[in-house]
Amino acid sequence: MTHDFPQLSAPILWEGGALEAEAVLPTLSAQDRAGVRGFAAGIDGLDPSAVAAYGAAEQGVMETWLDRAIKTVADHGVAQDKRGIDRILAALRGFDRLCGARRFLFGHTSFVRLRKEYGRLEPTVEINAGEVLDQKIGLLRVSKELERIETQNQAHLTRLSTYLLCGQVRLQELRASGTEQLVPFERRLHDIALSRQVALQTKAQLMLLLDGNGRLIDTMERTLRQTLPLWKSQVLVALGISAQAEQSRRVQRGHKQERGLLRQSNAGLLEAIAGLQKQMQVTSYELQVTRGKGVQS
Repeated sequence: MTHDFPQLSAPILWEGGALEAEAVLPTLSAQDRAGVRGFAAGIDGLDPSAVAAYGAAEQGVMETWLDRAIKTVADHGVAQDKRGIDRILAALRGFDRLCGARRFLFGHTSFVRLRKEYGRLEPTVEINAGEVLDQKIGLLRVSKELERIETQNQAHLTRLSTYLLCGQVRLQELRASGTEQLVPFERRLHDIALSRQVALQTKAQLMLLLDGNGRLIDTMERTLRQTLPLWKSQVLVALGISAQAEQSRRVQRGHKQERGLLRQSNAGLLEAIAGLQKQMQVTSYELQVTRGKGVQS
């Protein structure tokens, strides 16, 4: 009786070195062990054509989506995605050197210069922000494609592990029965083990790529949703405070001019009063003299 290829209820998660049937079988459920042993019993480990065909179809499917993975990564490299963020941060650092909080608080940056520098940098920052957004969208597409490839690789790894496990079970049975001339079958299992190792390495590399893409997407998201709004809010506050300070200086200059005019006006008034008092004294003296002369006559 020929058994179908076993569909295990849980994937074989054996990643610590070579897969050995003695170590893996006890970790499977009773139903999965029965499926593995039933399929292994139907493997012909002696017929050359059957040995050559065992697991060969599964080994061949990897090349198709590996080519797609290479094209996906090559067409959308990480280096070009990070340039937009680097240009934005360089622009913000340049603005901070010219009009940063320290220079602003110590009065080294005027309202006019602050407004001029922001007007010069803002278009460049917005253009780069648009590029970063486009790159983020492209990177999300790449990540989705890599996730599909990783899912395919995991299924491929599971099937290769199952082929290898069933083959090892069958090889042990043939050795126990004293069957000879098992070298071709052993080589076939060794080839499957090498393919499984490639799938394991590919899984680790795909996870690294996905992790790197995720980190870069997070950086882009923080730049677009936190860094730029925070910078603009700080510029808004700085412009407002600078405008208020400029207006306050103007008011103070106006008050100073008013006080100067008042002082001049008060001095003139005091001088006029002093002149008037002097004139009144002169007039009073003249009246007294005139009255004295009238009495004498």
